Amino acid sequence: GSKAPSPRLSVPVRYFIMKSSNLQNLGISQQEGIWSTTPSNEQKLNRAFWESSLVYLIFSVKGSGHFQGFARMSSEIGCEQSQRWGSAGLGGVFKVEWIRKESIPFQFTRHLLNPWNDNKEVQISRDGQLSSYACWSEFQFINAYCTSCECITVELIAILM
Repeated sequence: GSKAPSPRLSVPVRYFIMKSSNLQNLGISQQEGIWSTTPSNEQKLNRAFWESSLVYLIFSVKGSGHFQGFARMSSEIGCEQSQRWGSAGLGGVFKVEWIRKESIPFQFTRHLLNPWNDNKEVQISRDGQLSSYACWSEFQFINAYCTSCECITVELIAILM
């Protein structure tokens, strides 16, 4: 099980872009409230989880042209792996609480530049890329008005594919 959170005073909130190799894994995450990332991201995310009061994960399926929503990291990454994921090379499972599951086309986020990634457009991110508060703040604003952006849910995308 998870340990009780330590005093998280260093950095109040952290934001990471998470890239999924496929839509199926994202659907599993949204249904079961779990996620798994590559071993190279585990130490970075665990450190953020213990040093920050909140860690938000913004998800995008590679090649989809969309962000598929965001979730809060709600446990550290453990050693237990899941056989449910369709990708080899993933590490331990951790809990996430999905906040928004709507999809946002990249066309609505092209103006967001990430200072933690050489001021590139936020959608041009590596898996596990740290993002800035400014990007997160604007992302939430765009997501709040998602219905006017013709955003659609992951379930509907799966039906259309």
